[in-house]
Amino acid sequence: MALEMRTTCEKCGASLAPDVEAFICSYECTFCPACSAGMRHTCSNCGGELLSRPRRRGTAVTPRTIVARLHDVWTTGDVDSVDAVYAPDFVAHFPPSTELPERHGRDGVRRGIARIKAAFPDWREDVEEMIAEGNRVVTRYTSRGTHRGTFWGIAPTGASVTVPEISIYRVAHGRVAEQWCLVDELGRMQQLGAVLTRPMAS
Repeated sequence: MALEMRTTCEKCGASLAPDVEAFICSYECTFCPACSAGMRHTCSNCGGELLSRPRRRGTAVTPRTIVARLHDVWTTGDVDSVDAVYAPDFVAHFPPSTELPERHGRDGVRRGIARIKAAFPDWREDVEEMIAEGNRVVTRYTSRGTHRGTFWGIAPTGASVTVPEISIYRVAHGRVAEQWCLVDELGRMQQLGAVLTRPMAS
């Protein structure tokens, strides 16, 4: 599995092109030689040993980087980048309670982005945590947006919604091939006023 090859030192912000000397821990935290020496070659984030990073001519495309780009696509609404991120036979699995439990192919992704951006023009996905193992990547992220267009038949309310989500992605040949998503759809509908919040028992 290729390393993510981060291009800046996490301590001082110095530029670290893939072909220059740098040091990394097992979680791919990346530091310049000076910062690594100052920390006695011990990662300040996880406490792991910092080892010399292999040098490369260019940045590798890893499952982590392709999934990070996926969240950027949904945040920006950049449908022109869908082909570079998603596999042609992509399939997404959402809970049965969602409006579209199964979503297929790149056209399905484009429709999904257009749909969410029409209802929430400022929709964004902020990744809180990302874990990668092999060709699987898990992200815990928070989606946010302002209800400016019809969503699930609900006329625009102007409400700001915050939706916690967790997704597992399977990456194949440098593209996202499959997704399993858990999303708090009930919470979103409550924020839109479509579902009454049950009062707490006294």
